[in-house]
Amino acid sequence: MLKWILFPLSVYYGGKYAGKVLIDEEAKMNFGQRCKKVGLDAEKHIVTTEDGYVLQLFRVKSSEEQSSQPPIYFHHGSQASALDWVANKEKSSPFVLAKNGYDVWVANARGCAYSKLHKYLDPENDPEFWNFSFDEMAKYDSKAIIEHIRKNNDHKSHRVSFIGHSQGGSIILAALSEDPKWFEDKLSLAVAVAPATRMKLTKAKGLQKMCKSDFIQKIVSMLKKHRMDPPNPIINSAWCCLTKVCPPIMIRSMKKVNDSNPASNNLDSCQILWYSHPNGTSFKAVKHWSQIIKSGRFEKFDYGREKNLKIYGKEEPPLYNLSKVQESNIPIALLTGKNDMLASPEDCEWTKTELGSACRFHKEYDYGHMTFVAGKDNSYIKDIMKLLKEYSE
Repeated sequence: MLKWILFPLSVYYGGKYAGKVLIDEEAKMNFGQRCKKVGLDAEKHIVTTEDGYVLQLFRVKSSEEQSSQPPIYFHHGSQASALDWVANKEKSSPFVLAKNGYDVWVANARGCAYSKLHKYLDPENDPEFWNFSFDEMAKYDSKAIIEHIRKNNDHKSHRVSFIGHSQGGSIILAALSEDPKWFEDKLSLAVAVAPATRMKLTKAKGLQKMCKSDFIQKIVSMLKKHRMDPPNPIINSAWCCLTKVCPPIMIRSMKKVNDSNPASNNLDSCQILWYSHPNGTSFKAVKHWSQIIKSGRFEKFDYGREKNLKIYGKEEPPLYNLSKVQESNIPIALLTGKNDMLASPEDCEWTKTELGSACRFHKEYDYGHMTFVAGKDNSYIKDIMKLLKEYSE
């Protein structure tokens, strides 16, 4: 009996006090503070979507002069925020590109801690606020953010380049497949980094097993909640302290879910990353990915046969037809990791095949899923810069 009393107390006080010593100072910094740490400035912009969500968008700038290169829009992965893109200190992709003169914009998806506002709905009292998955992010968020950047960039560029990690890549591919002509004169390049699409051959077997057994769906239904709350500082501090004292715990966790070779990652950056996870989203968004892993199809949210008929006109949720991306005439680049446990190389190869001639560049790196945002080696950015010079205005 005593251990059940002592364990939560040790987690609480360990996270509260040990975290002051064992956790990297950047883990507790907000987006602007992390920018300042590397000699850059951050501007906060507000973007309102067609369906009323109020999103925060961060602009990363050199404090000395205007950006000399075209604008780039970064989008983060699932259950994350803009903080993911700046977890790798001076090696973070937005910082590298901003210091090379690019006008860098880093988005926050609806529902995360930075984008938890709406014109009419109260996230604390209106369950309807949380009635979204990445379907709505693709349909509304991406367009609103692109339009804002087009109107407010230094380069006066009418076209924006996009870089998305994990779900960020999913969002732009879904958006392009649904409305390719809207994006044709607004995007110059879309780079999908470790993109999650059908996830039929994901190597995260534990996660796959839970999804196929409907375990995640059952837990969400049992909790009767609409949202996944932002990180608890004390609990996350306790976890980060534990991984600092005993790195094998972090390594084992990554091997199970994200990266089969965690040695390619900077463990300090992973700690910074995990301190802000999960960053808040809807349970509907979580259920959507569980559904995709179970079905092995890159498809829209499944409401059940009766409601699917009302919404989609068919009993099954429709697929995102990636072959339609070709109609946008926008070059797509796929950057994938051979050690990626979530977005497996085999599924990424499927994505490339479905994209057809739209995929102008595909390279597989000795990376895992998180290496792109927390890796020791960030040389993939050199390839991105070559692509930007070739395709951006």
